[in-house]
Amino acid sequence: MPASKKPRRKYRPKPLDPLSALQTLNRSHVIGEVLTNFYKPLEAADQRDVAIAFGSSIDAISKGKGEISHAETLACMCNTSLVLTERGFGPEYEADIIAALDALFRLQLRFKRTGKLGFDAPGLQALRRAYDVHTAQVEIAGQGELMAAGNEVSRRIKEGNHYREAA
Repeated sequence: MPASKKPRRKYRPKPLDPLSALQTLNRSHVIGEVLTNFYKPLEAADQRDVAIAFGSSIDAISKGKGEISHAETLACMCNTSLVLTERGFGPEYEADIIAALDALFRLQLRFKRTGKLGFDAPGLQALRRAYDVHTAQVEIAGQGELMAAGNEVSRRIKEGNHYREAA
């Protein structure tokens, strides 16, 4: 007689935090080190981790396999990039970042209307451009400056300074 097996639990993946890509700072460096290396850029491995997180989100949505957490991750990227442009890291690209935020807004409206995540062609171009800008900003901005930008994004969200529909 075969022994009875315990039933397995259903797999429930943990929800992703949209700010998780920026939390590589907290994972790889102590706060004191960040303060002493405020203007020192992230190490190449950390830059790669941040780029992979955002690039995979664009990829997933553009291939039709995206989830709302991918859109939230991209919104975090764009908001952080916008703060960095306001602080002097490529201010000439501010219009590109705003175009990407508009693309995310259209994506959110399309999701509410159809139930599917997907970019329109100009939106995908805008997000890829914002991704390139953000990657360049991460290469030159210091660890502390990136952390301060992430804190500013969190502060603005708490104050309600964001698109109401997309949030």
